Amino acid sequence: VSNSDTRDATPNFIVILADDLHYSDVGCFGSTEIPTPNIDALAAKGIKLTSFYVSPVCSPTRAALMTGCYPIRVGLANNVYGNSHGLAADQLTLPALLKQRGYTTGCIGKWMLGGGEFLPTRHGFDVFYGLVDNNRVSSKLFFQDKPQGKLEQADMTDAWTTEAIKFIKQNRQRPFFLYLAHTAPHFPQVPHARFKGKSQAGNYGDEVVGIDWSTGQIMQTLRELDLEK
Repeated sequence: VSNSDTRDATPNFIVILADDLHYSDVGCFGSTEIPTPNIDALAAKGIKLTSFYVSPVCSPTRAALMTGCYPIRVGLANNVYGNSHGLAADQLTLPALLKQRGYTTGCIGKWMLGGGEFLPTRHGFDVFYGLVDNNRVSSKLFFQDKPQGKLEQADMTDAWTTEAIKFIKQNRQRPFFLYLAHTAPHFPQVPHARFKGKSQAGNYGDEVVGIDWSTGQIMQTLRELDLEK
């Protein structure tokens, strides 16, 4: 089987999730105040879903994305914090399903589906680098299931992007699933200094500019590794 045939059978997946981003605050959906050229370029080459609905709450959204179920069916109709409860171990998740097909899986950024026994590494992810809880509640950084200290709000987008690129490079020779869950532009909105003032929508808009920069960095990495297609 040729490399191209293998790629067609097992395409790589990168899911980028923004936190509390309004649908019309990117250029491809009408924003004139926040420049998002990299996201707009993806939309121009892809598909825009214009009748797509989610629960506008952190944990339910993520539970639905990971399981394909309505959040209430997996017991996560509301937000969860810490280790009190979370996504049950018997729930089949997208990364666990892909692992059965030979994929390497990575979760980078915000999890918000429970700590301890509910961490991403218990749900089919080979790699976890990020926050267990909402960044407003805790900025305690985890690598796999180990706490690593705290991460400053302004550094989060950079940190997630760096780890995402590292994951892509390390797994470029095998099929991978990358779930990049940004903490931006969720409150508190603290954009990195180099994005400050880059939009006409205050700190919120500047953080969206940061997400767009991150998207551009990832796409550039894919092009360099001949993985964009």
